[in-house]
Amino acid sequence: MTKPNMEPAKLEMNLIDIKILIAIGICLMTSTVLNSLGIKYSYGDMRLDVVQKATAAISCLLVTQDNLGKSKGTGWIRIKVTAMAALTSLLVVSIDSLIGNEWISIALLMCGVFLTMFLCKLIKAPYMNCRIGAISYVLIAVTLSGQARLIYAVLRVFSTFYAVLVVLFVTWIFSLFSKQQ
Repeated sequence: MTKPNMEPAKLEMNLIDIKILIAIGICLMTSTVLNSLGIKYSYGDMRLDVVQKATAAISCLLVTQDNLGKSKGTGWIRIKVTAMAALTSLLVVSIDSLIGNEWISIALLMCGVFLTMFLCKLIKAPYMNCRIGAISYVLIAVTLSGQARLIYAVLRVFSTFYAVLVVLFVTWIFSLFSKQQ
């Protein structure tokens, strides 16, 4: 078993930090532009961002690597893990909506965490990514209530996918100006 890198980060801005900041900035600007144009998903009284700022920013933080190949790999894992969380959410939220009991919801949430981690392991995601997938699941399952969680799950997957594309674009641009491949 390998030990996690526990050394403190160096007090410096490096190329990955700059890529992360640019990718996050693009995602935040995209969300803001869409919002200012009135492009949101309406569900009842709620208006949900199509590109969710927090989801996209977190994806940029998790996916950005020092080269395009590594960013593709982590991006693909991030998309798959988020999809597993969304699929589990769709199942659990559907069952929860049928039963409608808060106490049973707790057991369903726990089962959902287990199922999400199991599915992530099934697709051979690294263990830390399985745990991150479970975080995505929990956020989908408890952030909103009722059927709105289903739409939220879809928008999380879309926002993650968009952020991965942005990271790949930013990393590709940087690769054009460096010797990294």
